[in-house]
Amino acid sequence: MDMNSRFIYTILIAVVVFSGVGIGYVVQHPNMANNNATSTAATGGVYQLTLVITTNNFFNSTQDQPAFYVLQNGSLTSSANIVLPANTLIEVTIVNYDDGNASVPPVYQAVTGTVGNQITVVNNTGVNSTQTSNGINVQGAWTTNNIPAADLAHTFTVTGLNLNVPVVVSSVIQFSFESGAANSYTWQCYAECGSGPSGWGQAMVTPGWMTGTVSVQ
Repeated sequence: MDMNSRFIYTILIAVVVFSGVGIGYVVQHPNMANNNATSTAATGGVYQLTLVITTNNFFNSTQDQPAFYVLQNGSLTSSANIVLPANTLIEVTIVNYDDGNASVPPVYQAVTGTVGNQITVVNNTGVNSTQTSNGINVQGAWTTNNIPAADLAHTFTVTGLNLNVPVVVSSVIQFSFESGAANSYTWQCYAECGSGPSGWGQAMVTPGWMTGTVSVQ
């Protein structure tokens, strides 16, 4: 199966898992301090990782915050520690159910560290999107190396790998990168999507929400 076919297949799996749930999905977020490392299975010598961003996750049972999860064996698991094999091509799909944008420093609008410094974007992929008489308005897949600030909801950034992926609102993002040698890195969303006046409270600094570790082994 080629990369495009795998990408389409992954999107279909994600849609099946979230059908009837969509952007309004409510999660009682697990205690990330007690979760084990999470990863996905390699297929055909290429390691595939699917990340899902949901909303209506309740931080300390009190405040709605967005959060990254790993989609693993049909279930959402913690993104606090994402385990990847060393010196391997990693194919990543990010399914974003967040339909709101957030302030992002200009440097994080550019794609870096991916193959060709590019990402593939499919817009308006929320399962529960409002349909018109002409159906759902889907722009279709397009490839880019930069996303306008007004279209950004989150980033998936691993500074130690020079990896920065801007995530468009209500979208599926696909990209590949080389994991390199064994090491441990911090991943972080640099969109100001947390709580407090700066947008950097709670979820932004809590592992398994908008930050965590990437363990290359």
